[in-house]
Amino acid sequence: MYSGLLVRILIPVLIGIVILIVMRFILTQADKEERDDCVNQTSIIVYLPRAYFWVGLVDSVVFLIFIILATFINNETTSAWVFVLFSAFLLLGVFLMLENLMWKIKVFQKEDYFIYNSIFCKNKKIFYKDCSKFRCTTNELIVYAGKRIIFIDMFSINYNAIYIMLVSKKVKRQ
Repeated sequence: MYSGLLVRILIPVLIGIVILIVMRFILTQADKEERDDCVNQTSIIVYLPRAYFWVGLVDSVVFLIFIILATFINNETTSAWVFVLFSAFLLLGVFLMLENLMWKIKVFQKEDYFIYNSIFCKNKKIFYKDCSKFRCTTNELIVYAGKRIIFIDMFSINYNAIYIMLVSKKVKRQ
């Protein structure tokens, strides 16, 4: 009886510890790279606001606590769907944190390309001539570059840098 309860408590706690260690490592790497670019003044970095990271962190912590509490309050109303739902929201928070840490666009003022990073794509060099068009909506800037579609949140830091370069390189506006 106690071993099952111990496992149900230990797994979420260990997952939380691993997430915090990985986030700490990613944060230190990202900050070091941004400092190096700021010193050289070779590019402008478009990145998501840190508030998105904190929203993801709060979401992850809250739903991790919910998972732990659901483990203690194991009665007839607590089913596997509760753990699945809470785990889905926990993963959503982790995804939001990772996206905030890894998503960025390096815009070079004197080059003919920009470098795009996200969770699924690392250091993809995209030439302005490969961008067929871009579109501005109320919440984002959408860039069509070949088969790739890049969504840029309007609240991104240095959002106007990529917009100005797209206009100056005469990418078609839709």
